[in-house]
Amino acid sequence: MNSNYEEETILLGSWLSGENLGDICKLDPAMFHHSNIVRMLMQGQDVFQISHNTGIKIAELWNMAAQYSPALYQLTLIRWLDKMLEAELKSLDIYQAGSMDKLKEIIASRDLAVNQVEADQDITAKYMQELSERAKADRVLWSKLPTLNRLTYGIKRKTLTTIAARPSEGKSAFGLQAVLGIAEAGKKVLYFPLEMSNSETIDRILAHKRIAALNETALGKVPGKKMNDAADYLRNLEKSDKLKFYEGAGDIESIEEAINREQPFAVAIDQLSLMRSSTEKFGSIRERFSYMTVHLKRIAMQYNVAVILLCQLRRDAQERRPTLADLKESGSIEEDSDNVIMLYRVNKDYISNPEKIDWENTRPVIIIVAKQRGGIDGEFKAMFKPAEMLFYEEALPYSQDHSAEHNSYQLSFNSSTLSA
Repeated sequence: MNSNYEEETILLGSWLSGENLGDICKLDPAMFHHSNIVRMLMQGQDVFQISHNTGIKIAELWNMAAQYSPALYQLTLIRWLDKMLEAELKSLDIYQAGSMDKLKEIIASRDLAVNQVEADQDITAKYMQELSERAKADRVLWSKLPTLNRLTYGIKRKTLTTIAARPSEGKSAFGLQAVLGIAEAGKKVLYFPLEMSNSETIDRILAHKRIAALNETALGKVPGKKMNDAADYLRNLEKSDKLKFYEGAGDIESIEEAINREQPFAVAIDQLSLMRSSTEKFGSIRERFSYMTVHLKRIAMQYNVAVILLCQLRRDAQERRPTLADLKESGSIEEDSDNVIMLYRVNKDYISNPEKIDWENTRPVIIIVAKQRGGIDGEFKAMFKPAEMLFYEEALPYSQDHSAEHNSYQLSFNSSTLSA
């Protein structure tokens, strides 16, 4: 009774994705090549339980889930119901008592599947409830970047936000600035600095807070007063229990376990290319990245947490304005992220009065919101001070040649509905 494997994948892909779960009971598991998966789904098991109980790799189950097509699902379901009902009709003995009732039941089951789509009810009440929930929703503002807050409405739970930049353009500093802003807003945040030790991260924190300069901490020559201020700040930060470091803990399973245990507002991971799995093997970087971003998005939703993920842009786009296509192994990152924010360092050609900028100590950058699932895209001008690990907004005198390209965000903020 087994049927076409591609059709089976469409049905299983939907259910493994958590969609249309009510339809499982309409079909006989014996129809499926993977009948064991169908029975486990009927029992309410999730992908991880199914993987553990069947020995099928999680990556294979997610690949099956990725085959789900809403456009084909309903047609496929009806075809399988027809096959199942056809088999029942063939076995039906019309001379047996109750056979006509059984025939009516078979026809009704098929009609129910075909006509199961109904218009949504109580739309107004549900929408007003949603507005009320939004007003109460937890969010934290991006530190020192008001325009980014106007574009994204802050850092929100249940979202995966990717921060992308080319090497040495400040993405780690940007991520750390967000982490400190979250902690100082009184929310718990877990920080996974996969590229740096905890000591190097603390060096950057002290520079960002203007407590001790990077050259002082790098040489271990912090003056006495600054040393005391550093100790006081770090003790208070640690005592608050709002910022927790996980040096080098890059496997997705450990990250999820920490989130489940700590129940934070947010988690920040620096960076994607260093993430691994302790249970899965991958045939390519693309496969590994896809696995990580799919799971991070699921984690954001399941644990009601904001996930901030840092990643690199392609090196071959070094001298031009980046786009989503420049995301390294871009398909999965773009698809799974709710927000994609890119950092673009500009040179003197973009500035009308370059002599007014302290190029030795500051870097003009464009912060680009290249994707936002729940709002508008846009970009704005900012400055980066490497010595202080600090991004902040400042009106920059762009040259006429580039002003149209890099002031397009202003068109988005003429509406009075956007608050500062």
